[in-house]
Amino acid sequence: LGRNAGSTITTGSYNTLIGDNTAIAATSTLNTIVGRSSGGTSLGTGNTVVGPTSLNNAASTGTYNIVVGRGSMTAAVTNNYNIAIGNSTLINLTTGANNTAIGNTTNAVNVTTGSNNVSVGTNTRVGATSNSNVSIGTNVGSGTLSSYNVGIGSNIMANTSAALVGNVAIGRGVLNNAGLTASNTVAVGYNSLSALTTGTGNTAVGDNSGITISTGASNTLFGS
Repeated sequence: LGRNAGSTITTGSYNTLIGDNTAIAATSTLNTIVGRSSGGTSLGTGNTVVGPTSLNNAASTGTYNIVVGRGSMTAAVTNNYNIAIGNSTLINLTTGANNTAIGNTTNAVNVTTGSNNVSVGTNTRVGATSNSNVSIGTNVGSGTLSSYNVGIGSNIMANTSAALVGNVAIGRGVLNNAGLTASNTVAVGYNSLSALTTGTGNTAVGDNSGITISTGASNTLFGS
């Protein structure tokens, strides 16, 4: 339904396309594409796209992706089972799989080949090749974040340029020093371990807990 909608289909079946210039591959099946200029001429099977100019790269062959919003997943996506909800989410994703990004500009310019990341909120980020991170909130994570990190709250691990691994940060302003390189650290509570740089293996629970620690390692602190 719409000008040039589905004009590339030859033997494909069970597809629904609504909007001008919506497209899928000639033999693709089980796709739902709604929105002007969404979908691509190489698109695989089982994709759901709602919103204009999303998942529309002509080289995209991905399958079973869910995209809701404007201008999301616009790179040449060749992998599967990603979920992008919001405007301009996962716009550089190519071979990464099983990523979930919900929120405007969530992981917008970062993830390319990373997989199994969950990002929910505004300006939540991980590195381009990062895997298995959870970022929930506002300004959580950075474009260099590596793998196996959990950040929940606001302004968390957002200033670092290091490839952090295995940190858990919950609260506001937690693990947010620009010089942070430490990994395998747990910080829970407002501003906890906010001055930490190289100290690894610390656990701090409570508001302002461990705020004087910068290079100390393997400390355990409970209480404000």
